[in-house]
Amino acid sequence: LQTGEMFSSGSYPASLCDADVSLHRFALKNPIPTSIEGKDLILTNNHGNASSPFLKKRLTHKPGWMLLLPGGKTYSLHFENAQQFTNTSYNSEFYALGPNDNIIVSQRLTQSPDVMEINGVKSDVELSAPLTATSAHGSAHFDPNSLLFSYVVSGKQEARRKRAISVEDANNQVSRSITPNLYRCYYENCAPPVDPANIPPSRDRPENYQLWSQNSSCMQWKDNKNVVIPSSVTVNGVVTPCWVLVDVPTIEVDSLTVEGVIDFDQSTNVSAVYIVVQGGRLIAGFSPLEPFTHQLVINLRGTHSAPGKIFPGIELGSKVLGCFGGCDLHGKSHNVYKSDLASTVSTGASSITLRDAVDWVAGDEILITTTSYKSQETEKRVISSVSTDMKTLGLDSPLLYRHMGESYPINGKILNMRAEVALLTRNIKIVGEVYDQIDKQAFGARVLVGSSTAQNGDALTVMSISGWARLSNVELLRAGQEGWTESYDPRFAIAYVRTGTVSPGRPSYVIACPIHDSYSTGIGVFGASGISITDNVVHRAIHDGIRVTGSNHRVERNLVTATLFRGAYGDRFELENFDWHAAFRLEEATNLTLVNNTAAGSERIGFHVDGEACDAGMENPWWGNVAHGCLHGIHIFTGDGIAPCSMLRNFVVYKSWDYAIYHQTTTSVVIKDTIMADSTVGYLPIIFAPAALSHVYAEKFARLESVVCVGRSDHFDPVLDTMDEATDKNLIIRAKKRAAPRNPTGGKTCVMLPLFQSASNGAPFKPFNKNNKYPAIRGLLSVQGIFYFYKKLQADGTRDSIFWTNPANEDIYHPTHLANVTLSNVEEASKLRLDRPSLGKINPSDCVDMECDGMKKVLIKDVDGGFLGSPGAVISQAEFGWDDPNQLARGLGDYRIPKPMLTATDGTRIPVGDIADRKGIIRNEACKYNSDWQAYDCHGEGVKDYAMLVIESLDSDTETRRLSPVALLGGRTMDLNNGPQDHGWCAGYTCQKRISTFYTIVATGTHFDIFFTGYAPRNMRLHLLNVESPKTVRVAIWFAKPERLDVYQEQIYVHPENAYYDTVRKVWNTRRPASSTPDQYKPPIDSKVNGANYIDLTTRLLYITVVGTKPVDIKTVPMILLTIGFPAVSINDFFGEALVQNLATYLNVPSYKIRVVDVVRETSRRRRDLRYLFFIGI
Repeated sequence: LQTGEMFSSGSYPASLCDADVSLHRFALKNPIPTSIEGKDLILTNNHGNASSPFLKKRLTHKPGWMLLLPGGKTYSLHFENAQQFTNTSYNSEFYALGPNDNIIVSQRLTQSPDVMEINGVKSDVELSAPLTATSAHGSAHFDPNSLLFSYVVSGKQEARRKRAISVEDANNQVSRSITPNLYRCYYENCAPPVDPANIPPSRDRPENYQLWSQNSSCMQWKDNKNVVIPSSVTVNGVVTPCWVLVDVPTIEVDSLTVEGVIDFDQSTNVSAVYIVVQGGRLIAGFSPLEPFTHQLVINLRGTHSAPGKIFPGIELGSKVLGCFGGCDLHGKSHNVYKSDLASTVSTGASSITLRDAVDWVAGDEILITTTSYKSQETEKRVISSVSTDMKTLGLDSPLLYRHMGESYPINGKILNMRAEVALLTRNIKIVGEVYDQIDKQAFGARVLVGSSTAQNGDALTVMSISGWARLSNVELLRAGQEGWTESYDPRFAIAYVRTGTVSPGRPSYVIACPIHDSYSTGIGVFGASGISITDNVVHRAIHDGIRVTGSNHRVERNLVTATLFRGAYGDRFELENFDWHAAFRLEEATNLTLVNNTAAGSERIGFHVDGEACDAGMENPWWGNVAHGCLHGIHIFTGDGIAPCSMLRNFVVYKSWDYAIYHQTTTSVVIKDTIMADSTVGYLPIIFAPAALSHVYAEKFARLESVVCVGRSDHFDPVLDTMDEATDKNLIIRAKKRAAPRNPTGGKTCVMLPLFQSASNGAPFKPFNKNNKYPAIRGLLSVQGIFYFYKKLQADGTRDSIFWTNPANEDIYHPTHLANVTLSNVEEASKLRLDRPSLGKINPSDCVDMECDGMKKVLIKDVDGGFLGSPGAVISQAEFGWDDPNQLARGLGDYRIPKPMLTATDGTRIPVGDIADRKGIIRNEACKYNSDWQAYDCHGEGVKDYAMLVIESLDSDTETRRLSPVALLGGRTMDLNNGPQDHGWCAGYTCQKRISTFYTIVATGTHFDIFFTGYAPRNMRLHLLNVESPKTVRVAIWFAKPERLDVYQEQIYVHPENAYYDTVRKVWNTRRPASSTPDQYKPPIDSKVNGANYIDLTTRLLYITVVGTKPVDIKTVPMILLTIGFPAVSINDFFGEALVQNLATYLNVPSYKIRVVDVVRETSRRRRDLRYLFFIGI
């Protein structure tokens, strides 16, 4: 213990307390209102008061207040000059409370609070009990007479069995938090008024309704064919709302305008040209749980020539039910709306058996969907009988087509090829009246739900009205008006237009509504959010089946079948119609839930979608969606997709006559947990942008994950499962050039090798698989878990394949990487097929005088051996036709090797055999040629690790100055590269421009010499694609002149291996290798430095090691090279400052721009003439 004045800061007042006094630190912060901050906190008890200033720094609860309080007392708390508040709150803490300690804190308010809350627990303001020392912690009380609010802080433990407090318990001190919250409510009883949008429509029929049969004042007839139901009428000064109950069997009018309520309560047939609900309601059943139980038929009349009705803000046309108020139509529900066949039924069958027991009855109409390629094989029948188990249905007439009912378990997944069977009959029907030209004009009934304006009663003001419609179990027959498809005037069977967000006050949905024999799209949504479209059937829509825009919609368990191409409808034959509709057109919707929907027959596309984001979780995944009998199963098209990556998952696609899954998008794409079967081409990935001419690249990819691909299923029938391209109008208009290509044997293909290109190929105006743009710089098709099933030679001589090159792509195929591949019943010859380059492309307008590289530079890399048997790769037979007298047209042979490659430094010719034993892509004994594949199968011991090396000219004349052929010499294997073809189109002719970007296949860990036929680019970039960082390739690029070549990696200069820093002259310089070690400065092949480099001025080869995927740039620096001969001088004299200064003066340049880059001693002359040649760069 230190004593003395030197250890003291002086005296300070203190109090000496008895042993039974407990002291507790009290800290407080975060007051509400915040205007209290900065004021003093004052607490008063029966012994006096204590105050605390507001401080920024405190032990705890900073910024705030802190006091030391004796326990067992009652304190009155207030803030100086801030006693006027009732709405108040703060966070506080009381410390060191023993089990017997307590404190009561009171605060006088100015008014009675409506809510009294401690630590989130509310107490009844009026019934709270006064506090005592034994009250539980957090108890609160308000005295309405004194307006005093109080609470208890107690250290007493939680309730437990009574026992004596031990010494340990007495010393067990705790801290207690208190957060009071007091406020008066803005609204009476603290209940804010309900937003009108959240008030659901009334489900109660009023007692003072009027009957239609009484023709009351609520029925205002303009004439005997046009009637208005006003919202209310005034009779004898009394305002009466108009709620009209329909009690008649028939109503026939031209127009029915509903501003009040029309309520159907018995079987009725309504015939009208226009029914417009203008701010009122039309009711037949209040909800699916309170359905309309009678028969209601709304027959809408009209033709093309019928006068159209203009409603404020929107064109109605005729033959329309317009909901600009509320429409509640709810038919009787059923236990099953859609089942599928339990077994296959053949042509001529008069009964079918379902997998589900149904409540359907004789007389109901059903449809059975196609299970072939032809959407027209969907059939409608009437039930003639129902078995006792409710599963077998007798039909009124035999079936015209086979309908499958098969299931195939494949690798843990189930492929169901079963015809869907759906119920069409409902007790509420909206029908388009038949007239002579109805099929020709395709002009049916329609339901429009939209927003508009209306006059506000008798006032002159105009109010906005927004319609809503709840439709369940409503049958629409001959609905939709073909041709009107724009978002502002969509004359679909059912269309929601600008109805906004669904809310309790504006509810909208379409549930279990069959729409059949349609003349336009079945269901359309524009300018709306949150609509549920569930359990509906759309049959024979002309154009899209269901089209949805907007956000947060739920599309679930819908069946769309037999959607027709409008260019071939009826007697139409529109050869220039490039419109591609979809059974489900959903690419304009966002945040969409898509579950258990089926596109069963579409003359164009099944699902046109954006897909999900690739990082989407499992909260609302897409799953259970099926497309079959469609020309294309699934599309993500140009302008679609979710950046940076779109995902398609949990789909089943079978019997697609062209493509099961096709995408052409700027985003990367993942296909996951999906089955593709019986399709001409299972998957064609096209990804485009950025443009190669921009010299910008992106790491884009297409990926297959956990996918099953079936060539032909067990019950595939080549007689029944086919289409006639020669007679089918739909296919003739689609045109052969837009068809999915059949492989050379006419068989089916699981995956067509990818196309990464600079821009869209212009489909559907151009063929879907067309390559008519320069290839993108980078790209990868990654297969990570795929099961291939039934790929083999068929009885008709056709052979199905897993992989096949695209016959419309002669430019390049970016690499394909395979992992976790499983093969079942796949013949070796069916694994892949690589085509030969097309001789037709060897002309001045395309590839010029030799083949382009696409078919000759294919790389399929098997990472784990699942495809080949052990890790390895498949590579093209790039040397096919080399110096073959039968293949001279291919322009390939030794004579195409760049002359400098066959020229020694002394100018003598080098025989080709001296440097190359093999031609084509580098390979060794691990590569065996497979004639069925037309490719090398490289796997097993010693197999090389293959990768793609891209050589990109960055010069401005990359399209106009020819560099090719480019020779690549690895080991003793010579390969030639011609680059992409001419894709220009100038004034109706080819532009004769070809980009100088070359896609070569190399083996990592290997050295390659590269020689250009033309003068090497002054600026170029090297890309090693899709490799891990340690993988390397070393190249030596020949340059015609020994210029200064700078190497950069991501804009960072990489010094040559022979560079050193001259600390005296403070400049970088280079060294020549010793004559005994000429390879001294060549960068090692396994260098860790990306861009490690060295230029050999003797051979004029620039050596560069490329490490990993980051590109390396080579830039030629503008400079003047002078070769000057001098009399014999010493090296010391040559490197003197005087010579450099003299040269600078002579050339009129600063001396710092002069570098000595080489000194060559000429030894061919006699010794007395000994002199030196100096190469000086400026």
